[in-house]
Amino acid sequence: MLTHDFYEFTDIEVSLMHCLKPVFALLLSLTLTTSLFAQEDETTWKPPALDFSKPATFVHEWNRLGIEIIKIDGFTPGSAARNYAYANVAAYEAALPGFPECRSMAGQLNGLTPGPQPEKGQKYDWRVAIVSAYQNTLPNLIYRRYISDSAAEAHYAILSDMGVAPDVMERSKAYGKAVAQHIIKWMSKDNFVQIGAKTRYEVPIFLGAWERTPPAFWDPVDPYWNQHRPFIMDSASQFAPVAPPKFSTDPNTEFYKMVMAVYNADKNATQEQRLIAQFWDCNPIHSHFEGHFMYNTRQVSPGGHWISISAIAAEKKGLSMMESLEMYVQVSAALADGFISAWDTKYRYNLIRPVTYIQKYVDSTWLPYIETPPFPEWTSAHSTISAAAAAVLTNRFGDDYEFDDWTEAYLGLPVRSFKSFRDAAMEVTWSRFWGGIHYREACLNGTEKGWQLGEFVVAHVKTRK
Repeated sequence: MLTHDFYEFTDIEVSLMHCLKPVFALLLSLTLTTSLFAQEDETTWKPPALDFSKPATFVHEWNRLGIEIIKIDGFTPGSAARNYAYANVAAYEAALPGFPECRSMAGQLNGLTPGPQPEKGQKYDWRVAIVSAYQNTLPNLIYRRYISDSAAEAHYAILSDMGVAPDVMERSKAYGKAVAQHIIKWMSKDNFVQIGAKTRYEVPIFLGAWERTPPAFWDPVDPYWNQHRPFIMDSASQFAPVAPPKFSTDPNTEFYKMVMAVYNADKNATQEQRLIAQFWDCNPIHSHFEGHFMYNTRQVSPGGHWISISAIAAEKKGLSMMESLEMYVQVSAALADGFISAWDTKYRYNLIRPVTYIQKYVDSTWLPYIETPPFPEWTSAHSTISAAAAAVLTNRFGDDYEFDDWTEAYLGLPVRSFKSFRDAAMEVTWSRFWGGIHYREACLNGTEKGWQLGEFVVAHVKTRK
């Protein structure tokens, strides 16, 4: 048995580490770094034990591996959600021929056409096929590509030990790879490359416009993200919220009162509200300043947090491999489109953040409790995507599904318990307000439109015939 400050590994996990030396070395180094944020009095948390006798474990492990790789690579929130969506669609389509009751995403997701079919009369192992699909899709989405191969080889070894015949193994690998290549071709037409090649964004200047925010004053992130092809939405503006109130510094106006609500909420925040703000921070690249020294740490992105919640819920319910893939496809499509929708609104209004307004017109020394991310206000993207994911999960598990969320335990934060996905999404909504980075109205508008988007995904992405 191998132990660490936050982890106690089972024998099977130790053997898996041997196969996954590059993966484990990287993830352990990250754990050692992030554990510096732990509170001394926090209860030691242990991750769930792996059970590869359950085929769904392979699916959950690939999604959790995706969370870790994306966290380390420092992808922007929209890009991270895009990565989850393509990887899970590839795995779903690779397993599809083994589950005739299920329906292809071809013709349902924008631009996706029918993919390759397995050879008739031949035997396949669909666990191997999905591992191969993840293995061959992820290198086109992440920077540390070797991790994908290392994880796949470890899983192939486990499956071989479980009795998968060599010819079935190779045939299933080849099929998974063929599906991945089909998904990669579809992915290449989503405008991602063209967006990345655009000229530098010129931040508009007007009264009440967004400005770079402290402490790092980063350039605006993904200003052209609304030009990304949606997965299921008709357009980036399909779920556009109402416009923000008119900018003003007059104390009698709606805008000024909206700003002061943030300022006063911060001054009167409770310890519980601070904890909630920190728990849902999910800032992919968190800045730290010590005098003239500045460094960044990585955190799970907002989309990654909801992929983690999805895994927690699926394992508690005991969903099968295919049921888990159905869930991940719908959730990740909702997350990806949620960011496209929120970013469309953000850069349409380019609205000033609370920290900029308050420092200019109210209190020059004020800073929000959590770091303001580098993109405009209105609406809250985290509120949007959380509500979208919660709507999808509510449809699948019910409106009273209780779960314990340990996603942020790697930071030393306590496990939080929720009575439903709706409750978790609403906590996200308030967390951005209590954290001082969003106006309350921006959070509530984002939640409303996100829930509508999630219901739209459920209504239009059908996984069963």
